[in-house]
Amino acid sequence: MAKTVGNIDVHEVPAILVEIARGFKSHGALYVLAIFTALSGQVVGYFYGRESANSYFRGFFTENFLNSAIGALGLFCAIFLLHSIFTTRPRKLWGHVTKTLRENIFSHSRLANGFHGVLLIALTLGGYSFWKQQVANIGGFAFDKALVKIDLMLHGGALPQELLDRIIAFPVMAIFIDAFYIFWFPIQLVVIASMSFQKIASFHRYRYLLTFGLNYLVIGVIAANLVSTAGPVYFERLNPGSDIYAHHMAILDQITPSFQLHATQWQDALWAAYISSPSYSYISAFPSMHVANAMLVFLISLKYGLLIRISGFLFLFLTLVGSIFLGWHYAADGYAAILIVLGEWWLAGKIANKQVH
Repeated sequence: MAKTVGNIDVHEVPAILVEIARGFKSHGALYVLAIFTALSGQVVGYFYGRESANSYFRGFFTENFLNSAIGALGLFCAIFLLHSIFTTRPRKLWGHVTKTLRENIFSHSRLANGFHGVLLIALTLGGYSFWKQQVANIGGFAFDKALVKIDLMLHGGALPQELLDRIIAFPVMAIFIDAFYIFWFPIQLVVIASMSFQKIASFHRYRYLLTFGLNYLVIGVIAANLVSTAGPVYFERLNPGSDIYAHHMAILDQITPSFQLHATQWQDALWAAYISSPSYSYISAFPSMHVANAMLVFLISLKYGLLIRISGFLFLFLTLVGSIFLGWHYAADGYAAILIVLGEWWLAGKIANKQVH
């Protein structure tokens, strides 16, 4: 678009670009954190090597990622339509939908905020992925035995997996927990999109993005490499002769005669990539990133109504239970993640209060 100043046509900068440019300043502290995570991941990848995943694992991961993205899109559309039908209650539903998309969802401020939110998260996850590949190399899975002892101590001498076997080791319940654990990723995509594409760069949004970045740096990078563990499902494979989890893993393998849980398929794929040559390791248990992100979703939900708060709590609870029952994590992985996220949320609130207000 151009306007005339004197006899000269001056082209104005598009409003969306102005909004994006302003956003780099208002998101400055967040970019420092995200870029540090991204660059440190590149450095560790340079020194320890960047191995490519084998074709089987790449295909398996790509298929599940696409399914998750489709599920997230479907979930987002369903939430939007249900909100319109039961809360907004417009006379003409599809007219309301098109008007909302045109005037609200595609507004300059929302798109600019979404640009920065997605870029920040992409930088963070990019660096984290390189760090996660090195957990086996840097820490060597040295703390699995210690985590087993902690779990026994915290649960009166019993493994938490054995306690859960008495309650949910039935085909219907096990399949439900397994399906929910897979659906965790689409839910996360919806939350990331919803919080990134806020129309106003609010205190709550800033706090979420900062806590998200801290999650992956503090929990996914620092703690994961300092306290390197593989998790119960791999305990016997890394410690031949130990059968402490053998009974529980046998239960998971025999849930139904003709059905393999998604979790055990993922676990087999990760192990095959780990023992292949060259090794491609994405195995890491402590602390649980699944539970950490679920805890963040629960903390976000506290800002909204009762139904959202209950949903947020159930999401956290089922994620914690699933992480233990499916053999991915020691219970201590989840407990530690919850405590760390609480500390990060408090710190992020202090910083966001100064940055936003």
